[in-house]
Amino acid sequence: LLKMESDPDLPEAFYPPIHPDYDAEEEGDEWEGRSSTADLFYGMPVVPYETRFPNLDILPAAGEQLQAVELVRSEEVKSKIYEQIRLFLDDPDLQSLYDMVIIDTPPGKGAINRSVLRASTHVLLPVVPEEKPVQGLRSMIQFIRQENRYRETQLSILGVVPNKVDSRYRIHYTNIEQLRQDPLVRQYLTDFVISQRAAFPNVDAPQANPDTVWAFSGNDKAKEEALALCHFVEKQLYGT
Repeated sequence: LLKMESDPDLPEAFYPPIHPDYDAEEEGDEWEGRSSTADLFYGMPVVPYETRFPNLDILPAAGEQLQAVELVRSEEVKSKIYEQIRLFLDDPDLQSLYDMVIIDTPPGKGAINRSVLRASTHVLLPVVPEEKPVQGLRSMIQFIRQENRYRETQLSILGVVPNKVDSRYRIHYTNIEQLRQDPLVRQYLTDFVISQRAAFPNVDAPQANPDTVWAFSGNDKAKEEALALCHFVEKQLYGT
């Protein structure tokens, strides 16, 4: 499994470190030792990083470089940007290494998001059940439908997942019920939610212990919701 990050607004603290395979004497001027999704748009070497999980590699984002890509105005250059991730994922050598690639990207219609969608086969849409995010969700569904006009193989929406649902806010549940009646959204809306829980950001903190929801006890609510999401995606993809 390869996970790619493509968020142009990722904080500098999350920038990619020097790759453990980097050898300055061997590489010379061809590579400076860091690798990120942004390198796909600059013609630089792309070398995913191993993680502590044996079947998971990651290609982090480099926000400043991705922001520069988003600022491109030339239609000719943008049309090339749209194809870069697809060309990378279509490489037979890469396909021999990974069974699946997951690309984490924020919502939007910029050049990078278009490149992500152009390369994808399926998309999962989380939405905070508030007015502006819901408007953004509707816009993204329309955007995906427009993208499908140019594709031989249609981009499939796996589902819309209510995210960061806060039990203290009645408006969240009101909006979810409205989404269940929305002709554009209702066919995609999941029957479960991901709640606003401290556990999710806490595991990302430095020196967190445990540092993953999977290490929580079996009846932990955050773990149950994360598992529900995994089972949903598995069923949508494989019918199991």
